[in-house]
Amino acid sequence: MGADTVPFPRQMRSLRSFPQGIRNCYNVSIVNGTKYLIRASFLYENYDGLNILPAFDIYIGNSLWERVNFTDIHIEPSFELIHITSSNEVHMCLINIGNGVPIISSLEFRPLLNITYQTASRSLSLQSRFDFGSSDDKEYRYPIDVYDRIWSTINYYGQEPVKASATTGAVEENNYKVPSIVMKTASAIKDIRLNTKNSSQYYVFMHFSEVVELQPNQSRVFNITHNENFFYGPLIPSYLSTQTVSNKDPFDASNLHLFSFISTNNATLPPIINAFEIYYAKDIIELETNRGDVNAITKIKSTYGIKRDWQGDPCVPMEYPWSGLNCSNATAPRIIYLNLSASGLTGEISSYISNLTMLQTLDLSHNELTGELPDFLTNFPNLRVLILTRNKLTGSVPEVLLQRAEAKSLTLRLFPLLFILRAEHLKRSIQERLLKSKNQQVHYSEILVITDNLKTSIGEGGFGKVYLGVLSDKIQVAVKLLSASSRQGTKEFKAEAEILTIVHHRNLVSLIGYCDEAENKALIYEFMANGNLRKHLSDSSTTVLNWKQRLQIALDAAQGLEYLHNCCKPPILHRDMKTSNILLNEKMQAKISDFGLSRIFANENDTHLATRPAGTFGYVDPTIHLCGNFSKKSDVYSFGIVLFELITGKPVIIKSNTESEIHIVDWAKPSILEGNSQSIVDQRLQGCIEICSATKFMELALCCTLSTSAQRPQISDVVKQLIECQEMAQNRTTSHRPPINPNFSYTSIGSDSILSPR
Repeated sequence: MGADTVPFPRQMRSLRSFPQGIRNCYNVSIVNGTKYLIRASFLYENYDGLNILPAFDIYIGNSLWERVNFTDIHIEPSFELIHITSSNEVHMCLINIGNGVPIISSLEFRPLLNITYQTASRSLSLQSRFDFGSSDDKEYRYPIDVYDRIWSTINYYGQEPVKASATTGAVEENNYKVPSIVMKTASAIKDIRLNTKNSSQYYVFMHFSEVVELQPNQSRVFNITHNENFFYGPLIPSYLSTQTVSNKDPFDASNLHLFSFISTNNATLPPIINAFEIYYAKDIIELETNRGDVNAITKIKSTYGIKRDWQGDPCVPMEYPWSGLNCSNATAPRIIYLNLSASGLTGEISSYISNLTMLQTLDLSHNELTGELPDFLTNFPNLRVLILTRNKLTGSVPEVLLQRAEAKSLTLRLFPLLFILRAEHLKRSIQERLLKSKNQQVHYSEILVITDNLKTSIGEGGFGKVYLGVLSDKIQVAVKLLSASSRQGTKEFKAEAEILTIVHHRNLVSLIGYCDEAENKALIYEFMANGNLRKHLSDSSTTVLNWKQRLQIALDAAQGLEYLHNCCKPPILHRDMKTSNILLNEKMQAKISDFGLSRIFANENDTHLATRPAGTFGYVDPTIHLCGNFSKKSDVYSFGIVLFELITGKPVIIKSNTESEIHIVDWAKPSILEGNSQSIVDQRLQGCIEICSATKFMELALCCTLSTSAQRPQISDVVKQLIECQEMAQNRTTSHRPPINPNFSYTSIGSDSILSPR
């Protein structure tokens, strides 16, 4: 902004913008224990050509001072604070809140007398400062005001400028040093009405001076009330001498502050006022990070040439510490978390880190650090996490760190090539524990060891990603890690862990172990080499399941579900049966997985479970939406959908060439009822399927998905029917159309034709 073209004070003719980082700070050296008037001013003037008014926060120490909101590109927001400092520095930060780039035009510190503007140890934020009675619209500030307060003329409704005596000279100052030119003018006034923030307490400072040389028969005496309560009086202004009136205790929060000036009975002249200031109380907390930590982190910054938003106090404001840092909540905050990963660090691990004695987490991963691990890494009493992966470090790991990792008091993540022998040792230790007794709890650091730092993802679901894990002797496991953005969450994690620790069946996926730390949760399962059933049924699958394999998979899954319904006491509902939750091991044996939505009946005799709807679209029993209750027949319905997918190879929701969608039951039912069941058999099975068993299989699928749950078979009946299907398939034939199964009949109910058991 050019000085020749912009009619603003010199302080406002330039600005500094902060497009980088969330926080940008100033450290201002001051005199400890001194009262200062602090003024921050901002002028946008469309300096960037975007014509978009920004908004941002300004902090003093750990306290929000104000939010800067511009109303016009030419209007200058300005904030004043009267504050006694408690150290030799003041930290002022501009915080980017996502509404544009923070800017500042000027930041001023003006020392005041400590005996002025007194409050009970609270700071004062200016709302208004007025000069009464002036005949022009000038603003007065430094050098006219030695403290550089800005006095603005006010033309208040009902005021009447007082004509000063011709001989009026300079006005005698008091400690507030209000300029003589301000005190030489006054207005006769009845009241001052101010609308204020109703959440704040207020202080006022009224300045009076008689500007008329009164005659013996003249008198000016008045009282002052605040919101109709007595405030001060009687007041007799002294001729050409400043007198200041203020409230010792703050006025309570209110939308309105009404000050009335009332003449006494013997007064001959009306009340007057020369100048008026009103402030709202502000509690400014000036925290400072522990000096030793400040020195250490400053030297670390210098050693590595770190270029981040590292200005001001490292931990303050505590809501916005330096990026990569977290601090303790203390009077003198301590640095407890330091993350310098991927920061381009070179050379050895700096010895200055050893001075951050309260560290709990240190992450130096993904840099170019060289040399050996320094012994001082063993001296942090509170260290819980140490991450050094992806560097060029050499040498051995200090034994103390290894022992702490073994004892689970330290999460230790090290560079895999350097510490491969150590990893193999840990794998053997983990394997011995897991295989000795199932459902063992493991530490997150051990999860990282067996998954090679989460190297290989083998799947992903609502819970999070699934990683391949390897124990010693090349025993593989699957590790399902809870994601922070998981559609499921901690509740489902705990439900699955609790259920799998009490159920054991050859057709249920086995839980080997689990990790349940604050932010790290994982489940360790037996590894299912052939993935989920849905993958094998999809058109993109390179392998085709034959009919006998499909029958065996259906029977395996049915027996697993039968165990949950009839062998567990009390019974368990799976509530999310689907082909993607049926896993296949290297022998193509099927096992039910994913128990995050499963629920246990309250007691053995219960038949229904009242709970919120759950499951996957297309598989959910439609009766749930009517009654809100889950039952064993709800799982049977979902299993019927699985049977349809097995025989047809189709997904639960089928898309036509016109992109319209149809549910698999609605697609298959007409063909079955018309006796044309062969038309819906998976094309990849044509000519390779035993027709009688296939027809019985489809009838069973249709029975499981009947719209009335009472008409559906129990899962134990489903198991029996599937065994019969297997027996039929032993003598394979595709040459004839089988008769209708004598155990079933077609019934027409209204317009809905169904297949129901006799």
